[in-house]
This record gives sequence, structure tokens and C-alpha cells, in this order.
Amino acid sequence: MHPDRTVSSIPISGFILSILFLLAIAAQPLIAKAKAEDRFHQVVDVSGLEEVTLETVNGSIEVTGCDGDQVTLDATLKVEGRNEEKCRELLEKIKIEIEKKNTTLEIDYDAKSKRGYSIMVSYTLLAPSRMKIDAETVNGSIDLKKINGGVDAETINGGIHCVEIKGRASAETINGGIEFENSTGEIHAEAINGGI
Repeated sequence: MHPDRTVSSIPISGFILSILFLLAIAAQPLIAKAKAEDRFHQVVDVSGLEEVTLETVNGSIEVTGCDGDQVTLDATLKVEGRNEEKCRELLEKIKIEIEKKNTTLEIDYDAKSKRGYSIMVSYTLLAPSRMKIDAETVNGSIDLKKINGGVDAETINGGIHCVEIKGRASAETINGGIEFENSTGEIHAEAINGGI
């Protein structure tokens, strides 16, 4: 037995253990979180209504104008966290709320939050081009296309992209950029920590 080899193997073993420990720590964010996902679909008659409002947190909003008198809503609901069973439980408690108030169709959601779990709701909407769109989100982007009734768009930690908008348009973001393409009418754009 050679004492030199025994002594030299201890630092190598310690080095390897240190590397493995550091790799384990670095991999923590890469370890797949538990998650649950669902979809929601509904078509709503909006004859006589003039505006659609949408609100969400941790999700994007995409609205495209179309012909007719119907709004088609597709929502993606997601929960991420430590435990898959708890994710599914929280997912089942997310309720998409659609309500007609005077001349406005209001779209929102209700969810039970829990520490260590993220709830995300994103909307994709087809709405009559004639309607005004009022969209608000936090931690998500807003994309609006072919809207003739005007738009109000606000987000924090996301960008706003508007294409073929007519009428009055207002876009405000913090930590994101704003872009208008082929749009006409009175446009107000304000970005903090982002370009216009």
C-alpha cells in the first residue's frame, strides 16, 4: 500500500463530491416543477354590446378582430408548483368569469392562490372589429389586430403589439416595448424601461 496514493485520493474524492454538490444546486431550477393545464372555450353573442374588457395576471392576451356579432374566447389555464395533485386541485378552482354589463362584455377569472404555486391564465379572443378592446395584464404580453373600435392596453413586464388599429388607441407598459403597425387615429403610447 502506498500512502501517497491514499492521501491523493482524498482530495480527488472531495473535489468530485464538491462538483456533484454544485451541479445538484445548479440543476435545482431545471428540475421539472409539477404542473397542470386545462383549456376553456366559449362563444358569446355580443349583439348590442360595444366593448370587451379582459383582465389577467401571469398571462398573455391576444385579440383579433373579425366580422359578425360573436366573441370566441379560448383560454389556457396553468398551475405550476411543488406537488402535482395540489396543482390539479388549484386548477379545478380557476373559474373564468364572463359577464355582460350594460354595453360591455367583461372577461376575468377567479382563482385561489397558494404560496409556492403559480397560476397563469392566457386569453385568445376573436371579437367583432367594431368593438373597443380594453386589455390589462401583469407578467404578459398584449397583441391586438384588426380592431376598429379603439383599444386601451396596459401591462407590466410585457410588450404591446398593435396591428391595423383604427380609432383611439392607448398603450402603456412598464418593462416592455410598444409597437404599432398600419394603425390610424389618435395614438397614445407610454413605455417605462422599453422602446416605442
